[in-house]
Amino acid sequence: MGKKTTLTLLFLGLLILVNGQNVDSVSYTFRLNGLGTISQKISFLSPIKYTGVNTSYDWGRFRQINNKFLTKNLYFNFALTFNGNDQNTNIENPEERPIPLGIYSFNYGYLFNKRYSILHNHLPKKAPLISLGWSYWLDAGLDIKPFNVNNPFYYNLNNMAGLSMGFKKRVNIKKVQLDISNEFTLPLFGIYAATRYSSSLPYSTIVDDTSFWDAFQIGSFQTNFQFRNNLNLDFTIPGKKKNVKHTFRFQYGINYANLRVNNNQKIQATHIFKLGYLFNSSRYVHK
Repeated sequence: MGKKTTLTLLFLGLLILVNGQNVDSVSYTFRLNGLGTISQKISFLSPIKYTGVNTSYDWGRFRQINNKFLTKNLYFNFALTFNGNDQNTNIENPEERPIPLGIYSFNYGYLFNKRYSILHNHLPKKAPLISLGWSYWLDAGLDIKPFNVNNPFYYNLNNMAGLSMGFKKRVNIKKVQLDISNEFTLPLFGIYAATRYSSSLPYSTIVDDTSFWDAFQIGSFQTNFQFRNNLNLDFTIPGKKKNVKHTFRFQYGINYANLRVNNNQKIQATHIFKLGYLFNSSRYVHK
């Protein structure tokens, strides 16, 4: 056997070894668009509660290697909320009614979860796969109330770390494969920055002889009780071509935050339904 043949066989063997390891590996990216409802109360902008509609766009990546789960998620939300008490509905002439005072809310964030399956050796085979781990969550918000003269906008920046919990269950319905999964994220502590005193600007820009870091506050979940829960239904159906399958995701998400920083309070709750497609980047259909 010549050197070229030997090197070729070794190279092919290496490729087979690399491609054949982690048989239980799954990797895919997803893009989701959603629409839902939002309820919020931001004391810096108004003492009353506002409700409205919320739109969202998510981009993320999921990876499972044996009993380890990794998820990365970028999201952007835009909401428009109103309150009926902001306009005089008793005026008969519509032209004399004041313009409704709404709040425009922009929300951007990044979420990283790392979990490990637990109790898989002690549960029945048909039981859901349970996983537990930790998470990092960056959440930024900008809320604008254009008709406020003194307080036109409120901002917050949350850097948080906490728990991540999940479960996963597969159900086969004729030719359709249904994967049911849930991901729950609960921050336990974080570093927060938000509007302070009577100005919307960052604290360090309006107070002399102060450090940039004075704008941040370290706190636990008592400072900001916030959680995010996503219930996913992934439908995998066969395509027209042989060995080609398509996976569509339907997601119902709940987000809640109660931020108390600098004598201001921001309470926000959203319910949103999302639809999207999973782009499989592994050699196996989602296991």
